[in-house]
Amino acid sequence: KKIGEILQNKYGFEVEVVPNVTRSNIYALFKKYRNIITEKDNLLIYYAGHGEILNSNAYWIPNNATKEISSKWLNTKDVESAISMINTKDLLVMIDSCYQGTAFKSSTTKVIGPTESEMNDQKYFTKMLNSRSAIVITSGNNEPVVDATIKGHSHFAFKFIDILKNNNTYETSTNLFVELKKYHATLKQNPNHIRVSSWGDLGGDFIFLKK
Repeated sequence: KKIGEILQNKYGFEVEVVPNVTRSNIYALFKKYRNIITEKDNLLIYYAGHGEILNSNAYWIPNNATKEISSKWLNTKDVESAISMINTKDLLVMIDSCYQGTAFKSSTTKVIGPTESEMNDQKYFTKMLNSRSAIVITSGNNEPVVDATIKGHSHFAFKFIDILKNNNTYETSTNLFVELKKYHATLKQNPNHIRVSSWGDLGGDFIFLKK
């Protein structure tokens, strides 16, 4: 809710917060946005909830799921397929959940954030804005993520909120990931950054522009 509030008030996002979703709820939301999102739009999907990995398959565990694997679990391969049908310009999926680091096909490129001169360069901003991006940022790799909270937020969400609050111009998802990675250096979880070629990533960046 807090993330949605900041995105709406500070960045001009149209926000929909959907608590306690089931597997069918998630599919319904993917279908809804497939029908209303256009190639001129940017889309951020933020999933916060339980996750699991079995036989190298990662799952989202919705609100009404059983403890043992069942049809109420959601395989991230199905998530990847459903999202691929949403025709958007820039796409960022943030997953605050256990065992999600290799859920999507990953590039092997080491992620380095833009330099200070690049962040202040209009040409760099324009290039990133005009090149399509399709990126996943996870709160951890194939591991449990820390259960402890700060002011009611996970460590991942707390730092994301901090970055959004303190940005006075624009922030790129690449730099966002680098800052999240630094913040988690002393924690038993390792955020992951994935460019998803099957979603049409062309090396651009998802940009949070203060309104």
